[in-house]
Amino acid sequence: GISGLENVDLRISDVPGAGFGVYARETLGPGALVIRVPHRSVLNATKALQSTVGKVAREIDPNCTDEFVLVLWVAVGRCDPRHPFFAYLTSLQDTGATPL
Repeated sequence: GISGLENVDLRISDVPGAGFGVYARETLGPGALVIRVPHRSVLNATKALQSTVGKVAREIDPNCTDEFVLVLWVAVGRCDPRHPFFAYLTSLQDTGATPL
């Protein structure tokens, strides 16, 4: 599972000029472990390309970019409860931002 957060004091806030996010309360040194996330939990282009959506997109247009396939897979994922990231994708706001 996800690990590492127990070692870092984090805060959630809206920082002027940086935006809303999760920030460390202290400066972290080079190579500091902030969080370890299992590969199965990461939404990425490789998974999108291996999906049915990715395979069909590449059949239709072999030159479509990985980024396009990823965006297409995310769009489908917001509508399909069988998508592996459905819960995450439907938790995002509907306008103004992209999860990528």
